[in-house]
Amino acid sequence: LNQHFKSEAQLQAVLPELRTAVSMRIDKLDKSISTCINDAAMNAECSSQVSEDTAKELSRNVLRLKGKISAIQSKASASERAVQEITNEMQKLDLAKGHLQRTITTLKRLHMLTSATQRLKNALDVEDDDGAEIQFREAANLLDAIDLLLGHFEAYKGIAKVAEPRTEVENLKKKLVDRIERD
Repeated sequence: LNQHFKSEAQLQAVLPELRTAVSMRIDKLDKSISTCINDAAMNAECSSQVSEDTAKELSRNVLRLKGKISAIQSKASASERAVQEITNEMQKLDLAKGHLQRTITTLKRLHMLTSATQRLKNALDVEDDDGAEIQFREAANLLDAIDLLLGHFEAYKGIAKVAEPRTEVENLKKKLVDRIERD
């Protein structure tokens, strides 16, 4: 199936046509059987007696046709089950992909939060030759970025590992306020 159909959409697009083709084939075989039976009946009426061999041959043909029809129906059912299984697996993979993408995004944000917090911490620890002057503009920009990133983790604030950066940022804010008041 994967070789013939590159995507679920292609497979689903062809499935109704396949069902229609199988149904048409069954109808055609049914008509052929009916025609054979009618022809045999007509021939029987025309001739005084249908030979026993001809009747047996017709019965064998009918049985063969019924067998072929059953085989086709069985293959169609198997194909439909296979399509359903593939569709279910694709849906599971799509769901897993979405979870993975959200996880990667969350990890990137956590990394950015950790990095920005460390940069803020470093900015607060900087002292130049004149004394205690720090880079307040950089600290303000970092605080804005940190607050934005912390907003993404608001729903997880009850988790200890997520609460740690928030606590550290609050401590750094207090340290910054102390430094501003001191300077």
